[in-house]
Amino acid sequence: MIPITKSELSNNPEFEGIPAAQAFILNGNIYINTDSATIDAPIHEQLHLFLGSIRFGNPNLYFQLV
Repeated sequence: MIPITKSELSNNPEFEGIPAAQAFILNGNIYINTDSATIDAPIHEQLHLFLGSIRFGNPNLYFQLV
């Protein structure tokens, strides 16, 4: 997980077009916006990766969970 601020988001061309969200995943990295993230933001992003891998690895389990 990589901490980032709203200022870093707006001043870096790598993040062009990404809204100032609490957290996001880009190129396999989880970025946490330290200016606005809540305590659950890192877990929320990890669950995206976890459920995404289940969706493609075991679709039946994924749809049972969802």
